[in-house]
Amino acid sequence: MHLKDIPLDILPYGQRIQVEMFIKKESIIDRTKIKEFLDSLWYPMYFLDFETLFMVPIPLFNGTNPYQKVAFQYSLHYIEKEGGELKHHEFLPSNGNDPREQLIKKLMNEIPDNACVLAWNKSFEEGRLKEFKQWFPAYREKIDIIINNMRDPMPLFRSKDIYHWQMNGSSSLKDVLPVLVPEMSYYGLEISNGGMAANAYIEIIQTKDANKKEKIRKALLEYCRLDTLAMVKILAAIN
Repeated sequence: MHLKDIPLDILPYGQRIQVEMFIKKESIIDRTKIKEFLDSLWYPMYFLDFETLFMVPIPLFNGTNPYQKVAFQYSLHYIEKEGGELKHHEFLPSNGNDPREQLIKKLMNEIPDNACVLAWNKSFEEGRLKEFKQWFPAYREKIDIIINNMRDPMPLFRSKDIYHWQMNGSSSLKDVLPVLVPEMSYYGLEISNGGMAANAYIEIIQTKDANKKEKIRKALLEYCRLDTLAMVKILAAIN
């Protein structure tokens, strides 16, 4: 059976849009919903992404649980005022020691209280921040401020307020980016998804080869940096 043979009226909305747009090779742009989202943002504007360990049966660090998603890295692009220069902070530990306190201390110093913080599928970043609240109660108040100031572009794509037939029904950053920003994609990166990033971090901890360690480190930084830069470029594309 071909997509054109599927009766559209039997499909839920999201699938119907996916099939209809694919057949017609068309796009959807709900400018009202886009404006509502853009109007909810403000400067300074920060774009946050964590990389985490997961599916690790034996915890690497005290106070963590088997299979827990433990943040070990972040990328943070930011723009301090409208029309301002795009700047960047990042964190990735240089050794196998527990990175959590160093990570959250650096992150809390880098995000001002009045910042609008964007994260793609923000529930993931919120979950990691709530874990840091438990581990390091001294940062609880600041973390709550950041969580309250978080905004998420992904629902625009998940609800098909913005949809292009080449997105193949996905609202993943990796599928949205090359459609809206054709000159950018994750294709060809040594590390191109979260699972690879988690495995790479474990390899950094375990390897004794300094050259290999540095190569993996550069690949991890490149991948995480693209996650936040992708949000910057997508926001510019829909603005």
